[in-house]
Amino acid sequence: MVVEVENFFGVYMLYCTNPKFKGRIYVGYTVDPERRIGQHNGGRRKGGALRTSGRGPWHVACAPPPPLSHAAVGLINAPTTPHKIPTVATEPERKGGGGVVDSTIAQYIHEHLKDMVLIVHGFPSDIAALRFEWAWQHPQRSRRLTHVARKHRSENSLQLHLRVLWHMVRVPPWCRLPLTLRWLRPEYREDFPVGMEPPLHMPVAFGPVRAKARPCGGSRTQQQQGEVAVQSMNPSQATGAARCMLCHQRIQQEDERMSCFHPGCRMEAHITCLARDFLKTDPTQLLPVEGQCPGCKNAVLWGDLVRYKNGCYGDLEEIILSSQAHWADEVQF
Repeated sequence: MVVEVENFFGVYMLYCTNPKFKGRIYVGYTVDPERRIGQHNGGRRKGGALRTSGRGPWHVACAPPPPLSHAAVGLINAPTTPHKIPTVATEPERKGGGGVVDSTIAQYIHEHLKDMVLIVHGFPSDIAALRFEWAWQHPQRSRRLTHVARKHRSENSLQLHLRVLWHMVRVPPWCRLPLTLRWLRPEYREDFPVGMEPPLHMPVAFGPVRAKARPCGGSRTQQQQGEVAVQSMNPSQATGAARCMLCHQRIQQEDERMSCFHPGCRMEAHITCLARDFLKTDPTQLLPVEGQCPGCKNAVLWGDLVRYKNGCYGDLEEIILSSQAHWADEVQF
């Protein structure tokens, strides 16, 4: 099953399994994982990162690699360009005078040399995700992570980056964001150390994720879009008489309005009023994490309310995995 997420902002971690660069880690930011994979594959000329350019193309897989011939081992350790795989003739082809890519080499290169370990998503904006990416890449330079020890002698690069991540999701400002930690490759999963578990509002998920375009009305006319918008409004919204359930004042601007996503709930409130109501038990904070809807009395996450307000509460919609390979199985480094 693939999870589709609207308004996607994610920070991912790649782990190199190429024998020549094994163990190297790359942390990057993306709003469209599938497109980003194409950029990594295409090298710097197509927007790929400098550190990933010239070390592929290699696809990922979880199965153990097949046995390699001496020619295959030599080819894998030889320098390659990001756009061409050298060809080595198999023994039957040599006898026939032909020249093709050795199937064993091709299978190994295209399936076994790069793993995408995990991705963190749910950031409210690209700026928030980019700041997270920078801090994850440079923990010693981030004032939020001065307490994180440098690399231990017994640690490899993967363990270091995971340890930094465990600290990041427990300190402000990231500890209050509605983030999801998603393992794309369960075989790399490591349990959280005692006392380093993520906050309760941050789920730990497994399996592939795909960015989903927000519905924008397609070819609808402005009149049709307006009719759809009016039909989806609460009665008070349609008449323009919306009042805040908490302060009972009229909601003057649409961007001030916050409403509940639970079916049948007619709660409408100013963003600031609802935030203050959620923060009654924690008045020293500025950003709420969760609270009780004053309308339906259900417990809700602040991040879910914001996504619903932005028109993208289609998050976490599960779809049946199509026959087309998912991008996490095709990542090239």
